[in-house]
Amino acid sequence: MVTSNSPAPSLILTQVAKQVEEYEKALRSSPEDVDKLRVAAESYIVLEDYAAAAPLLARLLEIEPSVDNVDNLADVYKAAGMKAKAAEVYKNAVNAAWSGEVPSSLLLKGLIDALNADGRYGLSLSYVKSFAEKNMADDVDVLLLEARVYSSWIGHGKDAEATYQKVIDAHGEDFRGYLAKGVFCREIGKPAEADALFRQAKSIAPEDMRDVVSAVISQAMSGN
Repeated sequence: MVTSNSPAPSLILTQVAKQVEEYEKALRSSPEDVDKLRVAAESYIVLEDYAAAAPLLARLLEIEPSVDNVDNLADVYKAAGMKAKAAEVYKNAVNAAWSGEVPSSLLLKGLIDALNADGRYGLSLSYVKSFAEKNMADDVDVLLLEARVYSSWIGHGKDAEATYQKVIDAHGEDFRGYLAKGVFCREIGKPAEADALFRQAKSIAPEDMRDVVSAVISQAMSGN
């Protein structure tokens, strides 16, 4: 679900507003209808009414717990400038029974990124440490999350680079270290080093991950 950052034409907004009224009316008789909840929330997002979209997405997450629904709710809080609430959504998901003893790495990353966006880098690092202690992530993911904190934290670029290198030194057979460090090198203006790292990542990535690796590299190269 993508939040709207640019105003739609007034006619479209008027049509969407009418649709919202219809969906809200339908939800009063079918409050558990996930399709109506989703579409009503999306309509509010088009209208940039994030306060109205959030409770609908929260209810949707209760009915259908999933990483996608967590991301969508957190995105709405971010769009509303409520960074702490976005982090709370990920924290609750990581600790929820539905996420299992080993939550998705996407949820762990989401929590770390949300805390970083809120400037809570020390707390972010403490969560990374807890992930390791509770065996919620493997050694590579833990180090990559630690490096991710440092890469967002002003003045800690060298710590980030050293931690990414630690992944490569300790787990040279794993493409993730090369890929992550390559992205970081692109971000700090070291394109030649990044290209070498990307080549290595592509050469050792398992076949079922090659498309993902190529997509990440393409995104990094485009600067997005």
